[in-house]
Order: sequence, then structure tokens, then C-alpha cells
Amino acid sequence: MNTTNPVESVALDLLEQGDKTFNSREYSDAQALYVKCVDAAKVDNDNETLVQALAQVARCHLIQDKKEDGRVWLQQAEELADSNLSSGWSRFLGVRGRFEWKDDNLEIATATFIEMYDYCMEQSLHDRAVDAAHMVAITAKADQQILWAQKGIAAAEAGDLDKWLGPLWNNLGWTYDDLGQYEESLEALLKAR
Repeated sequence: MNTTNPVESVALDLLEQGDKTFNSREYSDAQALYVKCVDAAKVDNDNETLVQALAQVARCHLIQDKKEDGRVWLQQAEELADSNLSSGWSRFLGVRGRFEWKDDNLEIATATFIEMYDYCMEQSLHDRAVDAAHMVAITAKADQQILWAQKGIAAAEAGDLDKWLGPLWNNLGWTYDDLGQYEESLEALLKAR
């Protein structure tokens, strides 16, 4: 349970800084911020922020090709993750699914991302729902990829999440290309551009 005032939370500030740094693709610097966030969240007794920070440290390791180092952090996040704490649970699912994807467990990863999508839609976490749909469009079989890319595009448009439209249209375009549907591919890739 979070016992601190979120406005004054050092942990939440560090999480936000970590996210901005991660989104700038400065993964090593983001990792350092997330580690500091882990320590601050423990002091604040803020389990939801702690789970998010642990998951993101794991994701930073994964993206830097240090998967085994990341598993230690992901395991800690899993031990504390609680579906009653939506931000922590959704972030944990997203990172767990990425580990499953990188382990080539595509069926399991797809199931995790579908679970994440359904959960996030239920919790009105639209940005994370779009992320989940985007990942299903990558990990699922080709016939499902088109459906999930379209779901992600619809959710991004409904939530005014323009930053997602390029990657979603791009993935859809290449899926169409793989299926030999070249007109649809060209149309989607032009929209991605």
C-alpha cells in the first residue's frame, strides 16, 4: 500500500525520469534511474511503483542483451505484482511478455500480451493496451497479426495516441507484405510514413 503523498513521492519522480530516459533510448541511464526508483519505492512502501521499477530494470537488461541479468529483476517484480494495482500489474505483464517473446515462446508471449490488452482495456490504461495490441501483432500467427494490428490502430486513434500509429501501421504493412497482399501492404506503409 502506498502510504506517501504521490505529489511528494521521490519514487514516482524517479519512475517518470526513468520512463523519459528510456523513451529517449538511453537504456543504461534509464536503468540507473529505475534502480534508484526501486530503493526509493521501498522507503516509500510503494509496492505499485516498486513493481514498475523492478520490471523496467529487467526490460533495460533485456534490451541491452543481458537477458539473464534481467530475469533476476523480473522475478522480483513477479513476486510483488498484484492485479489490484493496475499500473504495476500492466507493466509487469508487458515486460514478462517481452521476455517470453525473446525466448521464442511466441504462443506464451501472445497469450500474455492478450491478457495485458484485456486487462488494460478494463482498467482504461489505453496507452498500455495499445502497446499490448502492438506486441500481439508481432508475436501472433499471421492471421491474428492483422486483427491485432487493426485493434491497436483503432485503440490508438480512439485514445488520441498518435505516437503509436506509425509503428502499428508499419507492422501491419509488413504483415500484409509477408502474406503477398501487396496493395494492402503499400497502403499501410504509406500511412505509417
